[in-house]
Amino acid sequence: CAHTAPKTKTVISKEGESATLTCLYKSSSSRVLLFWGRLMPRQTPEFLLLKGARSETCFQSISPRYDSATSKTSTFLIINNLKLEDKASY
Repeated sequence: CAHTAPKTKTVISKEGESATLTCLYKSSSSRVLLFWGRLMPRQTPEFLLLKGARSETCFQSISPRYDSATSKTSTFLIINNLKLEDKASY
């Protein structure tokens, strides 16, 4: 079983720049799959990517603009070439 806790904060960046978001997780498993998604007002949640952590190595993203890195207790969503439509809850 894994538990996640997003580091709730507002990230302010300019169009064309990159932004990095952080989410903490805790799991006793050596194979961990972490998912990132976003929620825009009045829309259904959207899958952005999944990233394996620890001994799990898979990676899948809906766009090359979205990347991810992981540590033993954190996952990071990196959004490159920011666009106005990236304004959302992640």
